[in-house]
Amino acid sequence: MKIDSPTFIAKWSLILGLMVPVASYSETPALPQGSGSILSQTELPGHPESVAEKDGIFYTACIGKEMTPTVKDGDGFIATIDKSGQIISPNAFPDVKLDAPKGAVIEGDILYVTDIDRIVGIDIKTGKQVKNIDLSREKMVFLNDLAEENGILYASATDINKLFTVDPASGKYIEFRTKRPLSSPNGLVCDRDILYVAEYATADGKPQGQIKAVNLQTGDVSTIVSQPGQYDGLAKEDGVLYFSDWEANNKPGAVKKVSMTDSGTLQNATSVPANGPADFIIEDAVIWLPSMVDKRILRIAK
Repeated sequence: MKIDSPTFIAKWSLILGLMVPVASYSETPALPQGSGSILSQTELPGHPESVAEKDGIFYTACIGKEMTPTVKDGDGFIATIDKSGQIISPNAFPDVKLDAPKGAVIEGDILYVTDIDRIVGIDIKTGKQVKNIDLSREKMVFLNDLAEENGILYASATDINKLFTVDPASGKYIEFRTKRPLSSPNGLVCDRDILYVAEYATADGKPQGQIKAVNLQTGDVSTIVSQPGQYDGLAKEDGVLYFSDWEANNKPGAVKKVSMTDSGTLQNATSVPANGPADFIIEDAVIWLPSMVDKRILRIAK
């Protein structure tokens, strides 16, 4: 799909909240409602896309004051929040230039964030940039989420429908080739040899993404959730897979869940609505959910 094609523009207009999210192309059944209630809302000076945590500090990657996730405008930043939802710093690393940081993971004392066509590593102790892994030769503008397993990073490039394996120590990367194609891969989470992938849309831009599982040893792809959606963030905890859904924008079902150990019944994890439910984490039975469009982090009881 070309970056300037009508399909690409229409699809990413959806994710930026510039258009009302399109209703599903198939009938979506009503789901059981989660009991999660909202604990707090943290207003930020920019649009948050993801959250990573270490030692009770929540590092929030913000695209910037404007919703320009593919523009190298230098207005991206990382905000820090304490466990009660209070802002520690609206810009924790002022010496690090970022354009539109999205996916975030912490390995050791290094915070890794994707930033359009590169991965930036920031030492959270010193506040200095220590890594710059350049993927620009791949011609993407939407390097999106990150997952980590055994010191290796996995990155999704949503606009070019690819996954990458990245060695942060050497700065080298390769494309991870799956045996079946993925459509607009977005959120990622690793569990040993399985990489779970949230698809945002189909290749032609329809909001009919699915949740897939990729075997990291063989490249085999299986479908975990076939119900179509505009899926974004992923988290796995206690045998349950949680995922956010832009198709439930501003209505119940912003975060859904499915058990991996029983019948696999799909449920809404919370009835709390979010305006642009993005890449969340779960810590101490609390969902930290970016409400990206309206510049908030929602703390929701799991």
